[in-house]
Amino acid sequence: MKIADFGFSALMNKYDDQKFKTLLGTPGYQAPEILAQIPYEGTKTDIFAAGVILFIMMIGSAPFEKATSEDQRYRQIIESRYERFFTIRRNG
Repeated sequence: MKIADFGFSALMNKYDDQKFKTLLGTPGYQAPEILAQIPYEGTKTDIFAAGVILFIMMIGSAPFEKATSEDQRYRQIIESRYERFFTIRRNG
């Protein structure tokens, strides 16, 4: 995975405990805390977005529209109900 856009980047050092409050990014890739408009850690939300990208690369479609409790597919993931996303093939 390559980083293509540094438009939202922020310079921080290892001693910063600053949390972001701005609503940035594309809704389908935003972490729940961004959508809930609560202070968030940039690194963790970047990892969340990377997970969405990897899901799309592996499955071929987005896991959900938005990471909110109103999104049925997101709720299924949070509740560990994956049967509608994947068909597990077993030998024998």
